[in-house]
Amino acid sequence: MESAYLNTMEERDRWNAQIAQSHGVEKEEIGPQDWEQLQRDWKIPSLISTALDLGARAALIGRLHTGLVSLKGGHIEIPPEIAVKNNGYWQGEISSRTVKLLEKWLPQRQNTVKYDDTDRLWLNRAGNPYDAGSLNTLIENLLEEAEIKQSDRKLTWHSIRHSTGMYVYAETEDLGYVAEVLRQQSLASARQYAHPTPESKTDLIESIQGGEQ
Repeated sequence: MESAYLNTMEERDRWNAQIAQSHGVEKEEIGPQDWEQLQRDWKIPSLISTALDLGARAALIGRLHTGLVSLKGGHIEIPPEIAVKNNGYWQGEISSRTVKLLEKWLPQRQNTVKYDDTDRLWLNRAGNPYDAGSLNTLIENLLEEAEIKQSDRKLTWHSIRHSTGMYVYAETEDLGYVAEVLRQQSLASARQYAHPTPESKTDLIESIQGGEQ
């Protein structure tokens, strides 16, 4: 309990210094109203948004570190040593939404004690890099928190990757784009993502049935 208390106080002191610097005031002048702006934890939103942009496998999420993130360039570098099922170097483009979320998460991360001895971009609650098991648990917890009931086909972390591929194909109708975004070795591998989105199926049924009466 004592060490947890010290960690909390150390993190609070770091944040007081960070807020004071950004506001141009003395650290002692920071009050509750300033802390209200920091109530939201940006770790999970930044993680999920990055995963959606990259179609990232679970292993890649666990390997990403801060030195690979280029906010100005709008991409994340993936060198061969951390790539999954791919031996080449590549850059994964990230959306402006993800850039904004990472801009909020990185200062929070810097002021969180458990990240002091690691450059990993995200750690789970136990302070370890994410893996398939902990990411699947994360998905389950998010669904439960949002009160979303799962269908017979259970959602897993791989569902995010599949969703990215599906929507890339829906937008481009080009398997080459799908293969590029997901770093697939062949068009045949990308073909598994070439099926209609739920929205497109709904639109098709509406057009066949003549829309609302």
